[in-house]
Amino acid sequence: MFRLTSKLQVVKASLKNWQKTNRSHISSRVLKAKTNWEEAQGRLEGDPWSEDTMFLKRRATTNYQRRMRNKIACLVDGEGNMIHNQKDLEKLVVDYYKCLMTKETRDEEGSHDYGIFPKPIRRA
Repeated sequence: MFRLTSKLQVVKASLKNWQKTNRSHISSRVLKAKTNWEEAQGRLEGDPWSEDTMFLKRRATTNYQRRMRNKIACLVDGEGNMIHNQKDLEKLVVDYYKCLMTKETRDEEGSHDYGIFPKPIRRA
């Protein structure tokens, strides 16, 4: 057992060194982001109408709008309830399409209608 623990300690030290030199360096990235944020706050407080500040505001707004454009905030289920929770939204959508793709009915002419395509308009 002693051999195993000593070998694991050696591996642990090697992995720590490898992680510090080759991986994400999350603490340094957090520090850099904080410094950038404080710099931007200082520029904004100093001259809120400068060209650089306005450019940064536009870029941040555009990035936010792009992210939000592709996000579904809520849906209404068949009972009229508004669903906001992401997991519940996923389940609602999956259930809807499962039901849509497995629903089988027969139209007036006796042919199958799986509910995938709308019924064609017929002339009277």
